[in-house]
Amino acid sequence: MPTEELDINAPDERSWEFIRTHEIMEGDLSKPQVMLTYDDFPWSYEQLQELLLNLKSEGGKATFFFLGKQLSQLEMYGWNIEDTKRTFDQMLLEGHELACHGWQHDDPMTSLTDQNLSLQLEQFLSAMYALAPSAEIKFFRAPYGARNSLVLDVAARYGLQHVMWTTGSNGTDPDTLRITMENVAKVGGNGAIVLSHMHRPYDVKYAGEIVRNLREELGLSTSTVSNGIKLSDRREYSTLPYSDPLGLS
Repeated sequence: MPTEELDINAPDERSWEFIRTHEIMEGDLSKPQVMLTYDDFPWSYEQLQELLLNLKSEGGKATFFFLGKQLSQLEMYGWNIEDTKRTFDQMLLEGHELACHGWQHDDPMTSLTDQNLSLQLEQFLSAMYALAPSAEIKFFRAPYGARNSLVLDVAARYGLQHVMWTTGSNGTDPDTLRITMENVAKVGGNGAIVLSHMHRPYDVKYAGEIVRNLREELGLSTSTVSNGIKLSDRREYSTLPYSDPLGLS
């Protein structure tokens, strides 16, 4: 289905141009804060709960880039839909942010056509808003970070601003805490965007300690993407309710 036929809350032409040309590569370098970001999908509902509790224990804030296909198949993964809705609401209340990591993590989005890109983003938004209707989905990170001008253009039609990262936490190494501190320090601290993963065991286990060490060792607070980006990358976001043109919610 061509994108122009879809009843979406697309930004106006000026906003679309801004979004597609303002890819977020780093945060505000003038502020002593880093943006914590978590990609993909947890192995279990319990793993997400553990991650959130660890962040909460130290007052950490983060942006979560979810995959849409898993969101649309929660019951198959043993998740309770109503519990998930309550958890997402609580995440928003606690100052976290929900974002888009595309529909699925297989072929790079750079291999998709305009029509398929549009369909996948529509499917993601339908799945996410069915679970978190009060959320504002403003940011997008392509799987593998693989994007081209078409990916950025199509995402911008949906008001989705692309976010890269400046460093990572590893998450599969037992030494993830030390690795994260060293990596953030290497890129200068202020304005760093830290790539972590919801399903990697040490990203989950050490989430609270990472927040505490960033604060106590490097003097850095943590923030969502919305609160951490530089002024030149900010724009007005639509607060209109999302319509579900494909009937997927």
